[in-house]
Amino acid sequence: MSGYSLGHGGVVRRTRVNVFCGCLSIILLAGTVGIWLVAAHEAWQSRNDRGLIAAIKRRDTYTAIKLLNHGANANALDAGPQLSR
Repeated sequence: MSGYSLGHGGVVRRTRVNVFCGCLSIILLAGTVGIWLVAAHEAWQSRNDRGLIAAIKRRDTYTAIKLLNHGANANALDAGPQLSR
């Protein structure tokens, strides 16, 4: 026997639980991947913005335009020197 009970709807109940668990797993996985993608994009954006500010301070027009064309924020603000603890 496969371990499934044929009496009292046991097969149907296990199938519903398996479908529910499968759907829940897919939703959690999609949410985790979504959060990771947002965090990765924010890090990429921040890196481009800091590069743009550095290029402007160096008066490197070519690099500044290149970074703007690749998505750097033209309204990025210079946060000043970062202090580490």
